[in-house]
Amino acid sequence: TRQDNDFSSPTFVDSKGRTRDKSFIEENGVLRPVDPDGKVSIQSQVRGGANKSQLTSTTAPGGPVSPKKFGDETVEINTRELQQSINRGDTDVANTKIITPQEIQKELSSKVDTAKKRFDNNPSENNFDTLENAKRDLKNTVRDNECLISGCIPERFIKEIK
Repeated sequence: TRQDNDFSSPTFVDSKGRTRDKSFIEENGVLRPVDPDGKVSIQSQVRGGANKSQLTSTTAPGGPVSPKKFGDETVEINTRELQQSINRGDTDVANTKIITPQEIQKELSSKVDTAKKRFDNNPSENNFDTLENAKRDLKNTVRDNECLISGCIPERFIKEIK
């Protein structure tokens, strides 16, 4: 699922009052990331500082903890059918990829391990902050059972939930 307060808007105002770009549903019903050709890392997307991201954050079912609420409106994305369509090579999802919670958590765990080694070798304030940020990123993605989708998601895979 994905939550939002206005799926049709390509921007939102963050907690600091800044207008930021976000994934949105176009008039044709396609859920479009900020930049389908972007090259944002998983860590940058999870951390929330990503600009011009090709990734859309979603919450996968079956998470161990209740996810954070990200808006009053919810859509459900049929990732099973989306993955089948990707596997078949359907042209409307040629540049779409699902990054599972397990893949995200594995990558972020490696970031924690790297930051811990760096801190253990040089316990500076900067290395401590890097380690704490890496731990927080992993904790948040586990909490939300975050699943990332790279590229556009056609309307046929999206269902609005009231």
